[in-house]
Amino acid sequence: MKSKKPDDLSFLSFLKHFVAEVFQIDSRISRTLLTLLKEPGMLTVKYFSPSKNNYIPPVRLYFIINFLFFLLIPVLSTPQFQVFSFNLKSLTAGNGTYQEIINNQINESNVSAEIYEERFNAHLKYNQPAMVFIIIPLFALTLKLVFANKKRFYLEHLFFSFHFLTFFLIGLLLAISLYRFSIFILKFFSVSAGSVAIVILLSLLVWFLYYLFTSLKRFNKESSLSTLLKFPFAFTGFVISLAIYVQFLFFYTFIALKWSY
Repeated sequence: MKSKKPDDLSFLSFLKHFVAEVFQIDSRISRTLLTLLKEPGMLTVKYFSPSKNNYIPPVRLYFIINFLFFLLIPVLSTPQFQVFSFNLKSLTAGNGTYQEIINNQINESNVSAEIYEERFNAHLKYNQPAMVFIIIPLFALTLKLVFANKKRFYLEHLFFSFHFLTFFLIGLLLAISLYRFSIFILKFFSVSAGSVAIVILLSLLVWFLYYLFTSLKRFNKESSLSTLLKFPFAFTGFVISLAIYVQFLFFYTFIALKWSY
């Protein structure tokens, strides 16, 4: 029996095998990401073509990016530019009903408001990465309704939604990284961090709108005019999906804490 080489037992070798087994990242990652970013909608089109094995499957790609996103966001976030940094105060701000719900639970739990808030935020931070997933089936349902004339299966819209949300997370990650780099450079000039954040956010919004429009047009094989007429409904559906995610995150955390007392 052939014995393993000493190098095979090294920590570096173990790490390489661990990453390969968990994520199965190989030469397809660069090809997949370049296609996702440079050719909106094409990755979904190619997934349903015979050459789909040349790319990382939509679900696996999403979970890889989701993992990296929530791993890096706490490090990159700043007070001026925060992404998916929800807490009890931000979720209940300006909402009297939510504040009353929380106050009633604090009274029932017999703990101080400070302790309750600390526990709520801890649960929120833990649940947040997993709960982002619910945006995908909701957005896919919107696309199924908006593009009903295409007679596509719901699963096709679901894979499109996986790809779009993956792009969405990458875009946010790039934007906050750019902000970090910009404020480091611009600290030598008289430019406020708030102004930089506004410019980056507006540029990011334009990029998202362009990407969604182009990807919908390419994936559904429709004219620019036809896509333009349906685009507001598709975009609104995505925004509503994000809003539902935030509300679901609040109530899920609220119920989880209620049951824990």
